[in-house]
Amino acid sequence: MRTIIKEIEAVVNSRPLIYVGEDINSKITLTPSHFLMLNPTTGIPDVDFDLDDPDYSPLESSKEKLLKAWKKRTETFRFILEFMEKRILTQFKRKNANKSLKSCRVQSSFLPQIGDVVLIKDNLPRSTWRMGRIVKLISSNDGEIRSAKVQVSTGLILGRPLNLLYPLELDCHTENKEVKKFDKDQVSIARPKRLSAEIAKKKIKSILQQ
Repeated sequence: MRTIIKEIEAVVNSRPLIYVGEDINSKITLTPSHFLMLNPTTGIPDVDFDLDDPDYSPLESSKEKLLKAWKKRTETFRFILEFMEKRILTQFKRKNANKSLKSCRVQSSFLPQIGDVVLIKDNLPRSTWRMGRIVKLISSNDGEIRSAKVQVSTGLILGRPLNLLYPLELDCHTENKEVKKFDKDQVSIARPKRLSAEIAKKKIKSILQQ
């Protein structure tokens, strides 16, 4: 269990905070790990396996016991990581969310501006998400901005909806940017529900008891 906690701690500390320099092509992004260690490398081998239907082995060798323990630890780590990733990203966007009185739609208060650096969500581990700079904002028929053009380090320009774009934890606004301000009465921050946390605890407990 201590190993799992340490690995989760390492993953949380590998999240990008801010990119270095004026050029996003430098691909250098500061993370909490840079302030904790000189050579931040994290992660364990990712192996696909299914513990729900293990091979029957009445007499397990030391090797088999070790592999079984490692697989159980990896499954637990993967489950916790997926849960934390969804929770952190949801809270990260929620803390910057407000409700528009006209449209009753949830809008992002960082309301992307041209030049903002963001993470682009993809069907890949969060550590492999690409980072890009917003070069164009696209308005829908009702005048609301719901998508943007983002340029990645290779020069490729991608079109993505705003719900797939995540600002860095420490915003990198330049001095000539006009940051849109919202009235405090408009801001609505929802308290995270505890149900998901309880479900996660029960799942982790059941895995460890196997």
